[in-house]
Amino acid sequence: MIQYWKIGEITTMSKVIVNKNKCPQDHKCPAIEVCPVEAINQDGIGLPYIDYDKCVLCQKCTMFCPKGALQVDY
Repeated sequence: MIQYWKIGEITTMSKVIVNKNKCPQDHKCPAIEVCPVEAINQDGIGLPYIDYDKCVLCQKCTMFCPKGALQVDY
């Protein structure tokens, strides 16, 4: 789920993104285990991806990722 915030008259759309420059893509993503809604997926040991229909933007993954590769895009 994509979250919306109203700041004055401006509506912004935020989502969790995976920064491919920070993710080593050589192991199973440890943040998969902390996502309470199973919104993080990964094929093999490649770049993880976010299922935006499931994501509730709790940011547990962004705080847990040891490389800082999971980030909120405001």
